[in-house]
Amino acid sequence: MSVRNFTLDYGDTLANVLQGFRGEVAAWAKLDHPNILRCLGLMVHPVQIMTGWMSNGQAIEYVQVHKSADRVRLVRSLAFATREGEF
Repeated sequence: MSVRNFTLDYGDTLANVLQGFRGEVAAWAKLDHPNILRCLGLMVHPVQIMTGWMSNGQAIEYVQVHKSADRVRLVRSLAFATREGEF
């Protein structure tokens, strides 16, 4: 399982962090693509989103390890999966 934490930065309020959290969860819940992990659960204290675990990590980690990865193809795939109207 992977966990995404939402933290307070200097000057942030809890209300602002929770608003960002709600917005991200709402957008994520609408995504339906084989290359995007599903949200498995939420926690409010601390503010976290849980997802499945990917053995190659996030896309940025993948291309750092796999220097010959087709970056254009990866970006197109992500853009297609998240394009306006799809979520």
